[in-house]
Amino acid sequence: MAAQNVMSAQEIAESKLVFTVLDKNSDGKVSVCDIRTTMHKLGHDVSNEDCQDFIKKVSCNGNASFNEKDFLAWMETYREKDSETVLFDSFKAFDKDKNGLISRQELQEGLELMGVHLTEDMLDGMFSVADRNRDGGISFEEFVRVMKPS
Repeated sequence: MAAQNVMSAQEIAESKLVFTVLDKNSDGKVSVCDIRTTMHKLGHDVSNEDCQDFIKKVSCNGNASFNEKDFLAWMETYREKDSETVLFDSFKAFDKDKNGLISRQELQEGLELMGVHLTEDMLDGMFSVADRNRDGGISFEEFVRVMKPS
């Protein structure tokens, strides 16, 4: 049972990538300013208080910022929480027009905001895999199927 609490190498790598995306000025720490900048780029306005509350949850020593080690420790506990909620929040971040579907354009823009730049062919391939019913949009169910393969 204890083995389930250890993150896989892929989960660690993904968490490090998220930390890098959050650490806008590459100083090895994520601050209120870093979080607000990232969230603004994703189309969400968050208050300084919300950012400070998040930092308090993540920071192991109550600092005004957190480092990669703090973030990985927090991710270890956070990943055990309701993954459906996490996936839904991620889906909403991509679904800019709030129509319940992620368009190819929304997928491209969301990935670019995270620093992932794909060729048109790669983007088409990714979208094609996710849009299983070929309706031109990725539904939440399709998103979950891709993000959480069984």
